[in-house]
Amino acid sequence: MPNITDGLNLFDNAQVVLFIGPRGNGKTEIAANIAINGKGEVVVVDLDVYKPYIRTRDIAPVYGYPARYPDGDLRYMDSPVIPGGISDLLEEGKKIIFDLAGEETGTCPIGIYRDDIRKVPFKTVLVVNPFRANFTYEGLLTYMNTFNNKLEADFAISEVIPNINLAGALTADDFFAGYNRFKETVAKLERQLAIPFVATEAEVAPVVADKVEYPVLPIQRHIFV
Repeated sequence: MPNITDGLNLFDNAQVVLFIGPRGNGKTEIAANIAINGKGEVVVVDLDVYKPYIRTRDIAPVYGYPARYPDGDLRYMDSPVIPGGISDLLEEGKKIIFDLAGEETGTCPIGIYRDDIRKVPFKTVLVVNPFRANFTYEGLLTYMNTFNNKLEADFAISEVIPNINLAGALTADDFFAGYNRFKETVAKLERQLAIPFVATEAEVAPVVADKVEYPVLPIQRHIFV
């Protein structure tokens, strides 16, 4: 279908993708959809060490996509428990999404894997939902500055994915309202970010795909369904 993507174009210029963004904006849902579409080629690494509503470790076993997270009883702990075996995945050439927590402490686990990540092409991608109350120019700028100040320069945010959804209630008109709000807001940023694709609800995606300038990733909802 024209202008519909499976999201794997995210790896056209990187083997490792770091997903960051405010809590509840859809990082884990997008990562799950891409991993499922990747049919075993994409591994999601759960680095959400903040006490969350739901994490990769909760849904990956249900939908059967490759993921790394703490084993056994450790998977249920809210304290920082870092999964192992990441260097092996990198050496195997696996495409990896690091799913980070949305809070300020979310960048902390990157330090554990920093040297391994730097051995391969990587990038940091911001995920935002333009319908969230905190999606304003000021809010976006503050969030980006907070994270970029905590990250070393080569880990700074370079791309952004708009996740345009209303938890199953989205219409085409809603989509374009959110899409235009997103474009107007990011256009104000001094540092322009690349947009690999637009994520939106699967039912709306084919209706809007040919009317936007970026590929559209249909999102099947695996969280709170």
